[in-house]
Amino acid sequence: MLAAKAAYLASPIPGDQSRAVVDDAARSQHDQVRVAAAAGIRNLPDAPLDLIDNLLEDSDAGVRKVALRSIGTRQFTGNLHSCSMA
Repeated sequence: MLAAKAAYLASPIPGDQSRAVVDDAARSQHDQVRVAAAAGIRNLPDAPLDLIDNLLEDSDAGVRKVALRSIGTRQFTGNLHSCSMA
């Protein structure tokens, strides 16, 4: 699916536009596109916590699994209300 590829390939590009592409993909009705968004968050050093949270609570187990793997190697600083990725 072209949309899934586009979402993942946009993720390492610096800037707000790539974040917007991943965010849009995370809201897709297609599971493959949401999986690509979940994989793409590993490339977003400043991924919004609401985006991460939505992917971790997705109805599809594959999306949740990829999201967990994507954030698994990241270190978080701060508390849950003001968390940032280091």
